[in-house]
Amino acid sequence: MDDSARTCISALVSRDTRGHQFVVLADVNSGIPGEIAAEHFSALSEVLQQLSPSPEFILWCGDHVAGYTSDDQLRTQWQYLLQHEMAWSQHKPYPIYHVPGNHDTYDESSEGVFREMLPEVPQNGPIGQQGLSWWSIFDDMLLVGIDTCSSALGNGQLDLEWLELVLREHADIRHKVVFGHFPVFPVNGYEVDGAIPWLLEPAVGQSFWNCLVRYGVTAYFCAHIVAFDAQVHEGVLQIVTAGGGAVCGPGGMMGPDEYFHLTQVALDDEGMQVQTVDMNGVVREAFAWPICLAEQQSIPLEVGEASSEAAPLHVWHFQGQHRASSGRRHEQLLLSGTDNTVDPASIWIGLEHPTPVVTVRLLLGTGGMIQTWLGPALEAGAPFEFQIALDRRMGPGGVLYRLNCESPWSSLWTASSQGAERFNWPHANWPGCWRVGEQVLVTKLI
Repeated sequence: MDDSARTCISALVSRDTRGHQFVVLADVNSGIPGEIAAEHFSALSEVLQQLSPSPEFILWCGDHVAGYTSDDQLRTQWQYLLQHEMAWSQHKPYPIYHVPGNHDTYDESSEGVFREMLPEVPQNGPIGQQGLSWWSIFDDMLLVGIDTCSSALGNGQLDLEWLELVLREHADIRHKVVFGHFPVFPVNGYEVDGAIPWLLEPAVGQSFWNCLVRYGVTAYFCAHIVAFDAQVHEGVLQIVTAGGGAVCGPGGMMGPDEYFHLTQVALDDEGMQVQTVDMNGVVREAFAWPICLAEQQSIPLEVGEASSEAAPLHVWHFQGQHRASSGRRHEQLLLSGTDNTVDPASIWIGLEHPTPVVTVRLLLGTGGMIQTWLGPALEAGAPFEFQIALDRRMGPGGVLYRLNCESPWSSLWTASSQGAERFNWPHANWPGCWRVGEQVLVTKLI
């Protein structure tokens, strides 16, 4: 199609002249004519070309081709992907940055094919991973691509010494973004088991994340599980965007709440804006990070809440004393709200289990199910102070915890594939719709 005949889709743009905007794509698993993955990728390629303004660059977080075949057939898949399915990229001025996924590189031979097909990948990775792991400077951004499928190290392993060195040498650069294939933290709504690792090896993942936090990385983009999922851990985003066209995955992915998509990002000094765009050019999810708080105000629990019902963000500050119990199960209410006089509450925030675990329960949708989010365990019988945020734009990762205004946010753990966007806000006009726990001070920050 002639570019002049295309319908434009408004892309996110930075909020200052020094910012950047780009696209993240992954898990296409194509390269075979006539396959359903090729049809999905074709539709997304059309959407990508409609974005206005065009991205400054594309990050591709692996699983370009179907793979798991002989070297000759693997080359054929790459050639079809690059020369036919991605023919549009040959006429675009922006670069595409690549890291391998497990369908691209699964042994030493397939790693050779990856290097052969993508010779433009920088060759500055650690010894043995040149052309697989790498770093690059784009204006005032550091981009670091990591190979999470190394044949030498094993699936789910990383060369952490090399990553530490790269981040240390570029510690003063304005923006830092890391991208790879395997997530660090489980994707909300998916329980995946089996022989194939769906995450970085846990000890490696924790050390990797500590490194990102230490050097002020804004976000880690990854894929592998066919979903879109945004979480925050110690102030750093993990964004899983694996909707490029693949239909395979654990548990019969994709799930009922997922869709094929690309992710569009704008990054500036105020933070990061993110939106997903599906195969029909429709924006499906959008959020901004970090959370910006207004001055603290006391919360009038039974008056004035209607004005904030439609607000995308709510933040509470809790102070109190844990009431120890000798029983096997104990709940201590901190805050709850309902839209009627019977249980269950629309929202329940409290401490649960014999060891006081920070717990949030939300009733998602009218007549829907109660979903649970779990935070850290507190000291039994001790004073506590912490904050909870509900960001209705971030999906299940938008239920967050931190100690105070100087502490970084982290998403609470959940098995839900939906978040506070489905939560029905309690009616302010209903008498007694809000309840506060005994000897608990609640301050509303937003």
